[in-house]
Amino acid sequence: MMKAKLRSIVERDRLATDIKISLFSAALRSFRFDSVLRPFPQVYVKFGEKQIDLLRKTFNQIPGIAELLQEETRLSAHSLELLEWLLIEDSNCVYLKILPITKLEEILVSTGFHNYTTRPSLIFDVVSKETTSSNRFNELKRQYGSFYGYHGSSVENFFSILHTGLLSHLNNRSLFGEGTYLSTDLDVSLNFSATGSTWGKSLIAKSMSCVAVCEIVKHPRILANKNKSGTEKYIIIQDNDCLKIRFLLIYPAAGSV
Repeated sequence: MMKAKLRSIVERDRLATDIKISLFSAALRSFRFDSVLRPFPQVYVKFGEKQIDLLRKTFNQIPGIAELLQEETRLSAHSLELLEWLLIEDSNCVYLKILPITKLEEILVSTGFHNYTTRPSLIFDVVSKETTSSNRFNELKRQYGSFYGYHGSSVENFFSILHTGLLSHLNNRSLFGEGTYLSTDLDVSLNFSATGSTWGKSLIAKSMSCVAVCEIVKHPRILANKNKSGTEKYIIIQDNDCLKIRFLLIYPAAGSV
């Protein structure tokens, strides 16, 4: 059976719980798990080697959200331990909260972008633990102001993105120079949001894509290319402290619900 604290977290926001597990699953099943599954549960590291097969076996034993909440559901000690790491310990670092879809309209207005090709099904608030970097962000924001932009990436990358942030040195695009690429045009970022398999027991979708909505400091070092309409098509961030993830947009793949 689930412990009371774990059960309360699942019951409080089933969709947020589902997304956290789904993003973990996408990173876990990736052949790039060594770089995208960060943080990695340390109990599955033996003598410096990640026990990925054992971790996958344990994860596969975790039932879906509805079954998790049934009183008669029994979890193995290893499955319970993994869920506590993902939903309790991890919530001290990254907390997700479902928001009304009308929040998207506010964001679109703030970016000056009123039209988009594909509407997300869900939007989540992203609350991260305060760090030295976030304190620096707040200082820069007070000094220069801020605006919103979008970042698209493969779904397998988002578990790490939510935990470590968007780090410019990890970016492999260099079309307009080195740095983290964002846009104030949601459709531009959607082009980089590759759909991928997540969690087969998800309430939301077994396959999806994601876009991060970020708050960006209006710092002089930020490089931007403007399209003909005057909208900043590409925003290139070279200073990690000038960027903070605020929201997560979810796009379930057609036929995967």
